Amino acid sequence: MEYQHMSNGDCVNHEHLPNSLLIDVINENSAGKEVYLERFDLEEYIKVYSGYAELHRLLFIANRCPSLRAQALLLALQKVKLTSNYHLYSVIHGKLTELSKKRSFLGETAITVPPFDADWFEVQKRKAKAKFEKLDQELNVYRCNSIKESIRRGFLYLGEHHLEMGELSKAYKCASKAIQHCCDKTTMLSAQLTFIKLCIYTQRWSEVISVSEAAIATIESENERSRSLMPYLGKLYAAKGIAYLCEGEFKKSAHAFLKVDIENFLFPEVWSNSF
Repeated sequence: MEYQHMSNGDCVNHEHLPNSLLIDVINENSAGKEVYLERFDLEEYIKVYSGYAELHRLLFIANRCPSLRAQALLLALQKVKLTSNYHLYSVIHGKLTELSKKRSFLGETAITVPPFDADWFEVQKRKAKAKFEKLDQELNVYRCNSIKESIRRGFLYLGEHHLEMGELSKAYKCASKAIQHCCDKTTMLSAQLTFIKLCIYTQRWSEVISVSEAAIATIESENERSRSLMPYLGKLYAAKGIAYLCEGEFKKSAHAFLKVDIENFLFPEVWSNSF
């Protein structure tokens, strides 16, 4: 077995974990960066996020806010079981078990940690392996047939799988390849937006800016300013604003954010417009 039973009956996986920013976030040393909140509706706050961003926010809060650490980790444990990311499930469960022992030792309020779901872990591990092999095989067939649209979709689906598994570098490469096999402006913009999200997740800010600017130029050109392309515009300006903000270009960031129509804007994979 790749996980061992502990004295309390739980199981913790010791398999090599893939490179993942989510795991980096949960293991980050937050000394000197902690925030203390007495009242905060975490469940309401996290509702406005989805996918990778949802888990990232929960783990970031768990690492930085001691008063919300247990609740954030328990919520993250629930959310990760809606995916196939068995690696991250093991890490979060281990952190909860560690926190529970620490609280018990200090005489603090106990945490009820759900038992490690070894059956779920093994099922998801097998499913993830089978899904990867299927998607990889299909992509190879598409590439042999040299059909650009099929190749684009093949890279898209494989990238989505890597993202769900927390394999960001692989998801980034797939998103980059998908852009190279687009046949029209709509699929190009969709592929560019997917690539931009991966660049945000991996903090490649210069790439976020350059690809966002190229996509915005396409939409705002006199002949291409069609209604079908306009929904992309707010997300592109938001992504550009985030990148400039992280680069310390505050004036450029403000200009980009001012072009986002916040009343008709939803981008839960990246940010919340409610807080």
